[in-house]
Amino acid sequence: MPEPPGSTTESAQAAVPDVPEKPSPPLSGDGWRRLMRDLGAPRKKRTAEQDRGLFELLRQYEFRGPAYDIVMDNLAGAARRIMLAGIRNGSVFAECARIGRPVTDEGMIALLQEDAGEREEVVAELLAVCVPRFKRYALVDGGWKPNGGASLQTFLVGALVRELPNTFRKWARDHQRNKPGLTDPSRLSTFGRTPATDPVLHAVTADQIERALAGADPGIHVIAEMIRLGYPWAEIAQALGIGEKAAQQRWTRFTRKIGKIGKSDGNGNGNDESDEGGQR
Repeated sequence: MPEPPGSTTESAQAAVPDVPEKPSPPLSGDGWRRLMRDLGAPRKKRTAEQDRGLFELLRQYEFRGPAYDIVMDNLAGAARRIMLAGIRNGSVFAECARIGRPVTDEGMIALLQEDAGEREEVVAELLAVCVPRFKRYALVDGGWKPNGGASLQTFLVGALVRELPNTFRKWARDHQRNKPGLTDPSRLSTFGRTPATDPVLHAVTADQIERALAGADPGIHVIAEMIRLGYPWAEIAQALGIGEKAAQQRWTRFTRKIGKIGKSDGNGNGNDESDEGGQR
């Protein structure tokens, strides 16, 4: 029996050919000259007139093709540098709080500020989310106005800042799911028996470690596990993607939160003071 007109069966759908996307028009010689003129010097702030020229050029070429790719690479590269620096020095989090979208997990903020690899991961995710939105809402739909006051760069960075709390929460959840399970009592009890390289582990009970680790960031879990297994600080630091001194400082701050360790070591650093044999 023949299919009725307008049928949406799989066979009817398969018969409908895909419509190829119209190719973007080639960039003319004048287009290239306008592009290079309005992009300006590397890492130098563009004028409002240059931004207006770029926008008009992109609109002429339907926000596709080589001009669009080059402009977005330029904007995204600058936005990446701004966000990496802002996360590291805390100014981005201050801006999030100012606009009513605070990020409040101090432990995870500290990890992000200390770990360059994690910052790169978060900013890359931000750009993956925000650049397509920027194209649609700011450029194609006309959300960005040449006479609106904000530059193209500021408009994109503002979008990244507004999205940061969402991306930050997702990143933090992923870390919590993937961190080592050191709160398992059967594993924690080995701290008191294993000849670890850090003598502070011999001064605390498994229960104390479990309570302290419950509120610690994932980096501390990694440090604790590697210390338990006898890794040197150089390898611990390499695993975290930070310097050896920074890794030791993170561990020192953690041990200071455990009262018994603080009392047994007057300067709060279990790595600097030991008996002649190197173990207590």
